[in-house]
Amino acid sequence: MYQQEKQKNKKRGFSLIELLTVIAIIGIMTSVMLVSLGERHNRRAVDAVARQVAATIRMAQGYAVSGRYDNQDHMPCEYHFYVDNAAQRYGVRYRYHTRSTSCTPTSPMVSVVSYDVKNSVIISGASDMIFTIPHGTVKGGTKIISLTKGGVTRRICVDGFGRVIEGC
Repeated sequence: MYQQEKQKNKKRGFSLIELLTVIAIIGIMTSVMLVSLGERHNRRAVDAVARQVAATIRMAQGYAVSGRYDNQDHMPCEYHFYVDNAAQRYGVRYRYHTRSTSCTPTSPMVSVVSYDVKNSVIISGASDMIFTIPHGTVKGGTKIISLTKGGVTRRICVDGFGRVIEGC
């Protein structure tokens, strides 16, 4: 009888190998989950900035179509969507001329709006997008902007007709 109780007690516990195997499986599942959460966070950050950048591009285009300007002496020639990579800022500005001058590439510019790039997202491949007045088309053909964070990349394309395509 004593021997039967001893054998029952032996069967109740886990061996060291079984316990280590379970801990290893839990550790692997946790690391996979953490990597997935980090990638999801990066994707959300890039998507949010991409929406903001696309809206700002559309704003520049809308200003060009409407011919909007604030100062009676400053008549806009063209609207620019710009990216300042060094300062991690982007925005809208316009080149203008006065009633007594004509528009040239050296004409002065006025900033309409500017925004900081949020969430440590990096904008690359962006040069000024110049929207013509009054049609809102892009000078120089298709432009592509890439936004990147932690291996997640999203692109915004603006074709020569002014169509803004997110995720192209």
